[in-house]
Amino acid sequence: MRDKLRRPSPAMVVAVIALIAAIGGTAYAGVKIGKNAVKSNQIAANAVTNSELKNIKVNPLVKVTAAASQAAASQNVLAQRGALTVYGKCFVEGPVVRAVVYLKSSEAGAVLDSDADNQSGNGTEPIDGYVNPGEAESDNEIENSASAAVNDADDGDDEHFWAARDNTAISGSVLSFAKQGSPVAGDGPYGAGNRCLFQAHVLGVG
Repeated sequence: MRDKLRRPSPAMVVAVIALIAAIGGTAYAGVKIGKNAVKSNQIAANAVTNSELKNIKVNPLVKVTAAASQAAASQNVLAQRGALTVYGKCFVEGPVVRAVVYLKSSEAGAVLDSDADNQSGNGTEPIDGYVNPGEAESDNEIENSASAAVNDADDGDDEHFWAARDNTAISGSVLSFAKQGSPVAGDGPYGAGNRCLFQAHVLGVG
């Protein structure tokens, strides 16, 4: 007479499921890519493009010759998203060469938070209201501390900022450097003459 097959107990069912999960987990771990396992020479050309990194922008170093005044200085775009633009100006102001970074908005009602200026809408226009088209640049500064005397060079602080307009927002940090004449250490990356350097690292959405 043959013995009847006994139905497995609930404890046995749980044990079998746990065993399968453990085996599966071990197999998965065996094919995981380790840290730093993928080298730059193993990535095909154009495999990682701006579509994969569309929210991050690290701009190249911008070199600018100083203009005679702030009004005459060109706007050197460091980052742009939607209505918001971050730009730098290099100009002579009295006895110094200055490198200043500003925010502008092509649409009214943008907000800015930086160490140099705060435009949050909590105040009276134009100084403490919003960032609007056509406002004085000095009302919307992000970084304003690079100022080089004769035959000297100076760097501004690594300024962090945040700005937004409707569904667009940008944040990041900007760097600025200014040089006047010929410093004792030489011209370095500036080149000859009165020059400024700018760079921005910006994250944006919208």
